[in-house]
Amino acid sequence: MGSFRFRKSINLGGGVKLNVGKKGVGISAGVKGARVSAGPSGKRATVSLPGTGLSYSKKIGEGKSSQSSRSNPTLNVDEMTPKQIENRKKNLTIFKFIGIAFALLIVILIIFT
Repeated sequence: MGSFRFRKSINLGGGVKLNVGKKGVGISAGVKGARVSAGPSGKRATVSLPGTGLSYSKKIGEGKSSQSSRSNPTLNVDEMTPKQIENRKKNLTIFKFIGIAFALLIVILIIFT
């Protein structure tokens, strides 16, 4: 049996969109081929090859970091708790993903312009 779906995207200008769906309201920002969004399902970064239907999406910002990791961001690895090390690894993964997304975006711009 099938299910009904509802989704409406409203362009607010400047690369920002308001997204309304069955689960709630979200917002996204970016350019064709690279977007970051936040909504009822969490935060997500997406890169795509426009016109091909190919895209890669990754949930970002999962979990909340502890207050101590925010108050002292320059801890040595020897002084960090396992949770702080895990958060740092997640942040590095996010930064790598964003770097790859921008590199892909530059390649796309070079190819299609």
